[in-house]
Amino acid sequence: MSYSTPPAGPGPDGHQPGARLPYPTGQAPAGTVPGGMPQYGGPPPAPSGSKGLAIASLVCGAVSLFLAWVPAITVLALIAGLAAIVLGVVSLARRFGGKVMAWIGTGLGVLGVLGSVLALIVFATLSSSGLERLKKFDEGQDRRVSVKYIVTTSTSTNVSFSTPTGDSEKTVSSDFTTEFTAQGKDLLDMTATPADRTAKDAKVTCEILVDGTSVAKESGDGKNAGAHCYHYRSYSSYRSEKPSKDVSVEFKATANSPVSVESGWSASGGQNSSSRTFAASTDSTTTVQAKADGLITLTVQSEDWEAKNPSFGCEILVDGKSVSKQQSNKATGFARCVYTPQN
Repeated sequence: MSYSTPPAGPGPDGHQPGARLPYPTGQAPAGTVPGGMPQYGGPPPAPSGSKGLAIASLVCGAVSLFLAWVPAITVLALIAGLAAIVLGVVSLARRFGGKVMAWIGTGLGVLGVLGSVLALIVFATLSSSGLERLKKFDEGQDRRVSVKYIVTTSTSTNVSFSTPTGDSEKTVSSDFTTEFTAQGKDLLDMTATPADRTAKDAKVTCEILVDGTSVAKESGDGKNAGAHCYHYRSYSSYRSEKPSKDVSVEFKATANSPVSVESGWSASGGQNSSSRTFAASTDSTTTVQAKADGLITLTVQSEDWEAKNPSFGCEILVDGKSVSKQQSNKATGFARCVYTPQN
């Protein structure tokens, strides 16, 4: 009996005839070559971690940096900054996805924490200073003080003033003084106006002294002159250590026909506490000292409604600098200059 010998060499599928295949034909796994075993040493697998921690770190860092200087929630900003740092570090250590976001979130968290700590220090300092001012304010409110009202006048003058016991009015023909005791919280107020409002030579001055220190002084002269002095220690005066500065004010009026000139200013920080009105038919200039936070006004009004080709105007200069200027050519018109200087 004879046997046939199989042909030598591989068959069409690359294997010896009768050899057992390691896998079904057509189902070779990726990374293998036809007829061979799987290959090793290919590209490493991509990171499989989530980007959630990196995103959370980025969000917490941005919130911390944005809210660090909001007084009411600075502590929350500090907590958000710490959370951003922890989440970012964990994401980087475990090689999760979103590496760039994790680094940015960590950096923002560090900045947020530093900003929050600095803000807490600033707020604590301001709060301590504010409590000290509030304490002084409370003590000053109840403190007993000696008050003196002074009026100087060249003509019969109506004087009205307030005291802790009520308001008073009287007419004086010469200088007037009254003294009393008050508390630091009391409003001190007085007004002096000539009895004859048309008197061109009238001149009045009012002044308030508290424990011997002048706290308000105003003056006015001419027709419709008046002086109004007041003093009140509000809490705002304790919050600011910067007093209102004095400025030199020049009132310039120009005219080629009869006009009335009225100026208003404050030497004590009030609004138009002093005033001066007079008649003029030519140019005039008046210089006064005023407070830098008070309203300054100058009005020039025609008194001759039948004047031909009238020309008149006003100008206010503060420390030599022109701050307001107006002109009019109407016989029935007026020129008004207004300025509120800033400290």
